[in-house]
Amino acid sequence: MTQRQIDAPHPIPRCKLGHLPRYMLDMRQASAGGGHFILCQCGATRRHAGFDSALQDWTRLHGIRRLQAQKASPQRAILWPGGAQPSLSLFGSSG
Repeated sequence: MTQRQIDAPHPIPRCKLGHLPRYMLDMRQASAGGGHFILCQCGATRRHAGFDSALQDWTRLHGIRRLQAQKASPQRAILWPGGAQPSLSLFGSSG
């Protein structure tokens, strides 16, 4: 079998009808119709050289606005009333 379902490196949004998409890889050469593609019950993308271009085609086909990758936000400090942070300890401190 030349086609197999593989795990997508990023989550794939559902189509407009709510079908669960599947990320597939056709192991044939590109000249023979192979490549990466995404499909569901109502449609499929063309074959592409990689996941990113297949995902771009998927979102275009279904009119999905893809969220930009969120940058890692730095940890937020907890601010205590008065600006002082209490010293917390699980065990009794000597001193």
